[in-house]
Amino acid sequence: MALMVRMTELAVELATQATAKQRQASKPGKKGGAGMAAILKEEVQRLQENETALEEMVTAAFPGMFTGLFVDRDSAEEVRTSCLSALGRVMQLHPSMFLADTYLKYLGWSLSDMAAAVRAASLSQLSAVYTAHGAAEEICRVDGKPVSGAKRLLNFTRRFESRFIEMTRDVDAKAQAVSEAGRVMRNNEPSQLEALVPLEEEREAAQANEPPPLDEANKAGKQAGVDTDRVKHLADTLGPDPAGEGAEER
Repeated sequence: MALMVRMTELAVELATQATAKQRQASKPGKKGGAGMAAILKEEVQRLQENETALEEMVTAAFPGMFTGLFVDRDSAEEVRTSCLSALGRVMQLHPSMFLADTYLKYLGWSLSDMAAAVRAASLSQLSAVYTAHGAAEEICRVDGKPVSGAKRLLNFTRRFESRFIEMTRDVDAKAQAVSEAGRVMRNNEPSQLEALVPLEEEREAAQANEPPPLDEANKAGKQAGVDTDRVKHLADTLGPDPAGEGAEER
């Protein structure tokens, strides 16, 4: 798995170098004139070819490096957890390649793994991926319109939304799941995020060794509209919005 991560890092480095060379070649009045521009163009082409070759190698090797280990029923939970950590890492490094259903599905499936450590690791990696890419708002919308990579995450969130909520009732991984699920789902409607509020209050109360605050609506399992104060408290607990303080409301 370390090899897959390193190859992805190299591919990203090559892409960065190619972009820099391309920018350098496009600058007007560059020393060397047409001759230098031709040299830079050749360097850009070489870098892009090497990047493509690395990406193809990773794609071809993925079934053996990841799938073979991950789906093996005899593999230890530590192995599956390590696989998820590597997958989350390359998704953050190279979203245009890895932020696709082909790879996201493994994180989604792992939310229902038999091992609590694997379930928690999957949710943790998803939280990191959402955060790394602007998570809540910017990754999902640009000028009010979905962008390609963000749309994949948005669709993924909708597909596994019910499982995110279920995980907050996961006794073995509950403390982490409440916070992580909140970060993943913070782009949803306030009424959906409010479903996590009683669970977060219960977690905070448990940490303070106090009985959880339950109002009549919670006891009856009812929701009488969105309690904006409680939702805001949960959002504050989760930390600053990765989209930035100046992000417009969508």
